[in-house]
Amino acid sequence: MAFNYVRTGPFTLDKVVDDDPNYLRLVFDDLDIGGQPNVRSLKKGGNWPGYFANLLREKASKLIGEKVYVVTSHTSRAWPTDKWLCDIEPAIAITIKSGLKKFISAADGKSDLLQFLRYSADGGNLCLVDYSLVQSSFADEDAFEDFSINLEKGFPSSWRSPKHHRQIADWIRRIRIKGNDNLSQRNGYRVVVAELFSHNGVAYYVALEVDKKLDSDFPSKREIKAFVSKRDELLPLYDQEKISEVIKRAFGSDNGGADGPKEVVLKPPEEADRLYLECPFSEKDECKKLGGIWDNTERKWFVPAGVDAAKFKKWMKGS
Repeated sequence: MAFNYVRTGPFTLDKVVDDDPNYLRLVFDDLDIGGQPNVRSLKKGGNWPGYFANLLREKASKLIGEKVYVVTSHTSRAWPTDKWLCDIEPAIAITIKSGLKKFISAADGKSDLLQFLRYSADGGNLCLVDYSLVQSSFADEDAFEDFSINLEKGFPSSWRSPKHHRQIADWIRRIRIKGNDNLSQRNGYRVVVAELFSHNGVAYYVALEVDKKLDSDFPSKREIKAFVSKRDELLPLYDQEKISEVIKRAFGSDNGGADGPKEVVLKPPEEADRLYLECPFSEKDECKKLGGIWDNTERKWFVPAGVDAAKFKKWMKGS
């Protein structure tokens, strides 16, 4: 199924109105014919599952006063973009994605990067996740939208937390994210994700496979080999210096900076801050189980961001 969304803006999000049992309404600063701020609605049920409104309300409440783009579904019909919406995106996200698509393509080689790249602000870092390769996993728009929204919301914490992911190869993890009316991570989606690089506070990922936990077993050795092969195939297509430059320019432009999410501040290169460990080969399984990651270049294990370093004390220098 082909999924189609139209983005309009940027507009300043003025307020969220949730006093109607049937509709969630967002108020923006663009003016309609009557000279009044425009209101766009998301129905609580009907064409969309009711809990989509809860997810959008939570997201919008954090972006009041910010410049955002309005996302309107055009998959089933051409809904008026000044009346309806299914999502919003920070203006800085669209600026970044528009800059990236000038020199890189979506991972499937044919989709619009604007449509299939999710942006998440994770403290001082940015996570960009391309999910174009998994769109064929969804037979209808409700399921596809459910997955993509929850991927944006839950990806950073699931990638970091050993509780919600399993390392299946170097730079490839199978993560758990919520879904289906806020089902728990245990009963939600299972997504195989490859990290292509992490540089200057920016991490770029590609979703390789998605399934429901109860519908599949852990990937076989043959499947894992295919995932590794796919990452190796994609890796040369992404120039981390160019991607970092696009993001640097975005935060210095009129569309970023003060108008971008205020919590986002690009940090020094992650590699420079890595806490490397002196872990012997005989204890590698223990280190991996605690959340340690193998750096194939340095040939050492290290503690990833967001994981408690105290658990690795016995492998630290001087311990």
